[in-house]
Amino acid sequence: MGQDAYAAGQLAGQIIEDITGGNGKIGVITGVFGATQHELRMNGALDYLAEKVPGIQVVGKYENKDKAETAYSLTKDMLTAHPDLKLVYVTAGGPFGAAKAIQDMGLTGKVGVVCYDHIPDNLKYVKSGEILAAIAQDPFGQGFDSCVYLYNYLVAGQKPESDFIPVQLDVVTPDNIDEMYSE
Repeated sequence: MGQDAYAAGQLAGQIIEDITGGNGKIGVITGVFGATQHELRMNGALDYLAEKVPGIQVVGKYENKDKAETAYSLTKDMLTAHPDLKLVYVTAGGPFGAAKAIQDMGLTGKVGVVCYDHIPDNLKYVKSGEILAAIAQDPFGQGFDSCVYLYNYLVAGQKPESDFIPVQLDVVTPDNIDEMYSE
């Protein structure tokens, strides 16, 4: 039970298409090159964009080792080298570092971030408008539903419908954050 990382990447590709209008430059920051989850998310989005959105130009793929500080530096470097950059796609940890770089450079509303996880550090930047979309991994569902499936198997002998059960891919945006996360 978990996130179908390639499908999550494909969803990110669709979101990137919507945000950019199908044109412009984007940069990609992944956690660790070679990490399966990170690669599947990155390739899902990049495959979607290559197949369906020819107007998107990827200026580079960079590794941040899941560190927000590195995402911050990489984002500043990308924006310096490509002042017309529209979006930074962060496939793993540290997207709030990229968001902080955008905020610190005064580019809120001009450049955005698409990323993963509805954690407080990310939600702060969804509210302020630097993170334009964060895709969830449904941590509650992963924990709760796993227990239900296990219970049903142990008590009733009911096997899950498949070996892998994907979780829901909820997306939080500046437009729906108050509805999804009311205080």
